[in-house]
Amino acid sequence: MTGRFEHIVAEHRDAVERRLENLRRLREPRELAAGATRGPAPAVEEEFYRPSSWLI
Repeated sequence: MTGRFEHIVAEHRDAVERRLENLRRLREPRELAAGATRGPAPAVEEEFYRPSSWLI
């Protein structure tokens, strides 16, 4: 019975390790490809979206 629990715990640890690795990769800053340039910044940046009508 103990062997079964150890197997379950080992599978869980592997799954957690994979998930943490995925999260680490998402957190790392990404580099632009060679030769790629950023698009121009918008002319006007509003703090929040203002719809033309509040009856949405």
